[in-house]
Amino acid sequence: RQAVSLKSLDIALELESLADSGFSGYFVATVQGVDGMDEALLLFSDGVLVGSAYSFCKYDFELKGSEALEPCFNGLAAAHGVVDINALSHQQVELVLAFNDKVKLSSPIQKRQFRGLLKQSFDETASIRMLSKVRRSEESRVDLFKRFGLGGLEGV
Repeated sequence: RQAVSLKSLDIALELESLADSGFSGYFVATVQGVDGMDEALLLFSDGVLVGSAYSFCKYDFELKGSEALEPCFNGLAAAHGVVDINALSHQQVELVLAFNDKVKLSSPIQKRQFRGLLKQSFDETASIRMLSKVRRSEESRVDLFKRFGLGGLEGV
């Protein structure tokens, strides 16, 4: 399915349905985060969640694997977003994991675990906390000039 409104889905039922059907492929939600568009990706193999990634698009920053699970499920609780669900063969999923091993979860997530991971509402505080790590690691060109005592070169 393509371009389905996040609001129109019962995420828990949708994920459980994918698990019940033995789905292999990816579930991706493009959502309005606290500071621009974010993207949550969940990768399934035979109905089991085996990989995840979360992108803060504005900052070109991505979390992968187990560290992306919390932001992914938080993103699925966003007020605005669009979901795409694309089937892949089991072999295609294995290739994705082989070439993107950081996406692989340390422990696969079973259907019975989904509801415990889902959020009732988008947690802006958690998202801001993750973004603060990204913002601290970014250094602008002006900051670099100042750090090296070249503050007068900001207009360059």
